[in-house]
Amino acid sequence: MSDCNCAPNDCSCGPNEDAPWWHRLITTALLNPVFEQQRSIFTNRSLRFEKIKAIGFDFDHTLGIYDCAELDHLAMDLVIEKLNKDKSIPTLSRDDVPEASFARKGLVVDIQEGNVAKIDRHGHVVMAYHGTKPMTSAERREVYGAGDHIPHVTHGDRFVPVDSDFAKPEVLIYSALAAQVDKKDCKRLWQSIRSHTDMIHRDGSLKKELTANPGRFMKADLELIPMLETLRKWGKKLFLLTNSEWYYTKAMINTALGTGKSPDDLSWVKLFDHVVCEARKPGYFMSKKNEGTVCSINSAGVFCGGNTDELESVIGCAGNEVLYIGDHIYADLITSKRSTHWRTMLIISELEEELEIRSGLPGMAMQIKQADDRRLTTEQELHYWRGIERALSHLDENGNADHLHRLRKDCSDRCQKAKDNLKQYIQQREQLRGEMSRALNPYWGSLFRAGSELTYYGQQLEDFACTYTSRASNIALYPERHYFRSSMDFMPHELNSM
Repeated sequence: MSDCNCAPNDCSCGPNEDAPWWHRLITTALLNPVFEQQRSIFTNRSLRFEKIKAIGFDFDHTLGIYDCAELDHLAMDLVIEKLNKDKSIPTLSRDDVPEASFARKGLVVDIQEGNVAKIDRHGHVVMAYHGTKPMTSAERREVYGAGDHIPHVTHGDRFVPVDSDFAKPEVLIYSALAAQVDKKDCKRLWQSIRSHTDMIHRDGSLKKELTANPGRFMKADLELIPMLETLRKWGKKLFLLTNSEWYYTKAMINTALGTGKSPDDLSWVKLFDHVVCEARKPGYFMSKKNEGTVCSINSAGVFCGGNTDELESVIGCAGNEVLYIGDHIYADLITSKRSTHWRTMLIISELEEELEIRSGLPGMAMQIKQADDRRLTTEQELHYWRGIERALSHLDENGNADHLHRLRKDCSDRCQKAKDNLKQYIQQREQLRGEMSRALNPYWGSLFRAGSELTYYGQQLEDFACTYTSRASNIALYPERHYFRSSMDFMPHELNSM
């Protein structure tokens, strides 16, 4: 995208508050065409957008895009201040904490051992750190067995999945301290960090700082209002469903929308047909009729609490007529998918960065695939020649020594050549994978892939997100009747016959 060359007072290249909704929408589409991969919506389960009658949005990290560096620093400072009052925990300063890229969604914290791990879809530990020190293969095997396997990941027990951006400060603090305490104290350390993190949310100390200066912590997305207005023009019912309190939502949302209006200006409420705060997800999706308590906060049509039965009754549609958009894979997607059968869209802020990095490494993914294909073919070839070698070893010479010797020599040479080629392809594949991994994240590599397997996070994404994208406003880049079509799945035997 080229820089704007318009005159300062005659620019049609960016959002204009005074322009009609359709002008802002078209301007957005021109500036950010769908064929830019970073702004695309990706599909796991086909979805006809015209069949969707209602669309719901989470707020935090969905409509409200945080400056994660500022937010994480604030949260860490508040938690560290509380931790340093506990004499049983080593004193910590922010300078002792690993850099921000060390913590990310999709990781698993082993609170019993003091480790942070990346696991694949089958539960195998592919990478792990004890504190901030990478664990060797031997060290991983000693903890997790010969298969480097975590049999079952459950929240709050031994293994704690990192499900959202809000959890990253906890991981950074835990990693800074875990190697400094006895192994037997690692679980208590995590529980203490978790308790203090909960406290800064419950006692209002975190949100007090955020609401005092929303512009420092929240990034405006000027494409949100045109997107919401467009969806309303298309006849979609819109609702906001957030766990945040009303006072916090109204203090932050005008900054998120880029309106420049004060928190007391509630005109944004008219962008939605229904607004629910303090929803207490995931319980909101699991409660039965009349179990949740719903109350009206004000005459603007804002409600507190409730459950999905009540919400579906108000908006007049249910099940697969509803699309819910959120960033938390468990609280927003897994539970709503299982309990309500709503269609889902996951917001993954890291996706834009990963796609941008991949675009700067053109052809590398294809090179990795080709090296992997050659490795597989060469393994099959080696297996073939070894089979012939075994057959030749059982033959008696019976006067045919020269012929057998030549055959055995030829077979041995071919085996050796296949071995040499296999070693070369494995080295080439690992070198390419290493380069790609380090480019994406110097500690963990891709959020979605662990070698040739999906990560645990990638598997959850595939299972529970009908669609996924980098930001909610990307919906505005697609037409009203768009068919989000998933790619065809192939089984291994089908791939071999292609």
